[in-house]
Amino acid sequence: MDSTSIAVPAKTEFISVVRAVVVSLAAQASLSIDEVEDLRLASSEACVFLLRIAPAGRTIRATIDHAHGIIKIIASIDDVSARSGGADTESVISWQILGAFAEGARMEWTPTGPALHLHRVGAS
Repeated sequence: MDSTSIAVPAKTEFISVVRAVVVSLAAQASLSIDEVEDLRLASSEACVFLLRIAPAGRTIRATIDHAHGIIKIIASIDDVSARSGGADTESVISWQILGAFAEGARMEWTPTGPALHLHRVGAS
């Protein structure tokens, strides 16, 4: 499995860069057009979610592991003061979106801040 990493400023205008890299790698991993689109939406929502719970973050990092038919994404932000978001509406909606577009989604609290793990296995 190959791995690609990207780091961008933690600002909404740079989410499109992460999204473009995810889409490119998902297409190279031979996922269907619908699966690529699902990952595009999931990666965008993951970054927005991280920005919402970690407003003091300076950098969004994404590590994308990819092979034929498989994509695994770890999106993280460097903000140790991040808040969990509790059960407020925004976080519930974010998790519903992530669950709908990625086969697996889980949150991890690391020493440098929150990280979201997503994965998708192609149908073929």
